[in-house]
Amino acid sequence: MRNLRQHAAYTLLEMTLVISIIGLIAGVTLDILSQINARNKNADTLEKIETIMKMVDHYADENGFIPCPARPDTGMETATFGFSNETAGACNTASMEVGSDGVLGGSVPVYTLGLPVEYAIDSWGMRLTFIVDADLRASAAYDADTAGNIPVDNVQGEPLTTTAIVAVISHGENNLGAYSMNGGSRITGAADDELANATIGSDKVDCFLDPDCDDIIVYKEIWNLKGVEE
Repeated sequence: MRNLRQHAAYTLLEMTLVISIIGLIAGVTLDILSQINARNKNADTLEKIETIMKMVDHYADENGFIPCPARPDTGMETATFGFSNETAGACNTASMEVGSDGVLGGSVPVYTLGLPVEYAIDSWGMRLTFIVDADLRASAAYDADTAGNIPVDNVQGEPLTTTAIVAVISHGENNLGAYSMNGGSRITGAADDELANATIGSDKVDCFLDPDCDDIIVYKEIWNLKGVEE
């Protein structure tokens, strides 16, 4: 009887150990899967942004100027959603985010660029921010290779460029500073570099290697949008 009880005790201990090991493996597996999912969403969002930039390039080649941002405050079911917000060939500033030196921010003009609606949002379901130097809406300025006025810094605050003409930003997994899928106002809570990327009048920040900023930004200057050497 004593041996039977001892064997039963050992079996219970072994079961507890096995359950603990299974729980540990499950936790590690879930963490790995979460990391893989995050990487996939980052990659998918970056691919979307690169496609948007290619279509901006195509639009500029066809028209001789860049498109204006779409209004960021309208719902996806409205007539103005996804179209370049312009009047008589110039970008509208009403209902847009206005910086200095002609810089305007809003949503991606997906329909103007010939893209499906899903290119207006990132992999986390929030709107991408589309920023342009509206002066390059004029064909004369675009033809003359006029430098833009969108500054982008690295996380140390050092300038990567001061002359970008277009930038597209995903506000990342935490969504701070992004417009929701249905427009309205930006999600509050962004700070530091993420706040800069959500404020049109501030220098944009490439958050590479910044653990406190999960934004993704792609920008183009006039020379690399046109695909020519500087």
